[in-house]
Amino acid sequence: MSRNIESADIADEQRHSGSVRARMMRRRTEDVAGKVEEVVQSLRISSVAVPTVWPTQQRHAYSIGGTVGVKCKLVQGVVIAKQLDGRLRPLEDILKELAK
Repeated sequence: MSRNIESADIADEQRHSGSVRARMMRRRTEDVAGKVEEVVQSLRISSVAVPTVWPTQQRHAYSIGGTVGVKCKLVQGVVIAKQLDGRLRPLEDILKELAK
């Protein structure tokens, strides 16, 4: 009997929080956004802002400092950014350049 109640609770929770895929996308977005925030904080760059995160499947586009649009992806715990010119670089390196 309790198994039916548990599955009903899970089904109810899924109905309210969206599909499993949507939840995974939100979690992935939070992971990447958190890691980007961590990189920015570790470099102590106050002039660089990461105002918005737009999830697009597995990649995430950021506007950094209002000047650089990049798509970011977590690769083995490192945020890799694809710049508008197509180059792939660690986000930390891009931010260090901007801070100079």
